[in-house]
Amino acid sequence: MVKNFFIAAALIMPNVALCQNATEEGKITQLVVHNSQDSSAISQRVRVSLSGTIQNDFCSTTGDWVINLNNEAAKAQYSLLLTSYMTGKEVKLSGNPSANCIAGQEVVRNIEFK
Repeated sequence: MVKNFFIAAALIMPNVALCQNATEEGKITQLVVHNSQDSSAISQRVRVSLSGTIQNDFCSTTGDWVINLNNEAAKAQYSLLLTSYMTGKEVKLSGNPSANCIAGQEVVRNIEFK
């Protein structure tokens, strides 16, 4: 019985570690609005750079974050980021608990004002 418990725990623990979200806190150092002429799902997006360091990242090769501007929630997120940048307030960005990447950048899931 105890042996089965340890085997189950060993199998579950790596999966728990993989469910962590990428996060970063800091001031916005750069906002870049990308508007490609193609009609792909990622043709309109915003790249975000913060003054901190991404923790638990899955795919960030640039140290940046990205928001697809393909729905109203994403446009509201961009508005929050622009407000934060203009006022100099710190934010906390959180990503998805999976390797959801666009162009080597973490995809923003949540934005919190600090």
